[in-house]
Amino acid sequence: MKIAIVGATSQIAGDWISHLKHQNEHVVFLYGRTDRPELGIKSYAAFGQENYDLVANFVGVGDPARAAALGTSILDITHQFDELVLGYLRQHPGCRYVFLSSGAAFGGGFELPINESSCASFSINTLGTQDWYGVSKFYAEAKHRSLKDLGIVDLRVFNYLSASQSIDARFMINDAARAIHSRSVFKTNSLDLVRDYLSQTDFCSLMDCILHHGAINMAVDCFSAAPVSKFDLLKALNVHFGLQYEVTEHIDSVNATGVKLNYFSSNHGPAHKLGYTPKLGSIDNAVEVISAWGVRQG
Repeated sequence: MKIAIVGATSQIAGDWISHLKHQNEHVVFLYGRTDRPELGIKSYAAFGQENYDLVANFVGVGDPARAAALGTSILDITHQFDELVLGYLRQHPGCRYVFLSSGAAFGGGFELPINESSCASFSINTLGTQDWYGVSKFYAEAKHRSLKDLGIVDLRVFNYLSASQSIDARFMINDAARAIHSRSVFKTNSLDLVRDYLSQTDFCSLMDCILHHGAINMAVDCFSAAPVSKFDLLKALNVHFGLQYEVTEHIDSVNATGVKLNYFSSNHGPAHKLGYTPKLGSIDNAVEVISAWGVRQG
């Protein structure tokens, strides 16, 4: 299969590229902002000069701090690169498309985990900085469902954690990992959030399922073998790494897309339809990744 990857320099794209190279079954074309011959990456200007069987669009934001910094420009960025791929599909309707979406496409709330009946919710009269990322994904997904004759899978990632990710990113798990390695006290508030940390292995497994499945137009929620509450995770990190933590209402954190109490999905049907079964739960993945970060930093 001939696969084009747009946004090839992103961290999650890099994990999948490594997986594809290990498989050695596909011809892979990589595209980024600039030519990087040492990585086999061509600039976006070269996109469309080859024939592809599938295009994967990884252009996006992998860090809450960067999402906050981008502000409204994420709307234009998402639209620009989505249209780049859709323009190719209009000329080559047999090509399939995987769009890396996000749980943020559901907007605010998350008092309960996402299920098959969940609705997106945006406060249309008071849209703000925390909404732009989710709105950009929501709009792209709506457009994709309208193109029902094209094979487009919107892959919603809620939380992704791999050893290739920077420990300096501003996610809660990264903040805790830095506290472990600096032997400092991790400070958190009393909200017992629930997260589902998808592993590199399971993400690549789900991508394999999409590759091997025929053309289909739908959204698929990513999930691990088991989500975890914040305090269960912190207890596990205390046991495995000796993490010390303190509950306080005054913390330094980045919530670029708003506070989400239960930021994960129980809508497993679409992924199961593709043949996906996750192998690693959130705690096991977190322990593996933080261990790998420690080796890399040490």
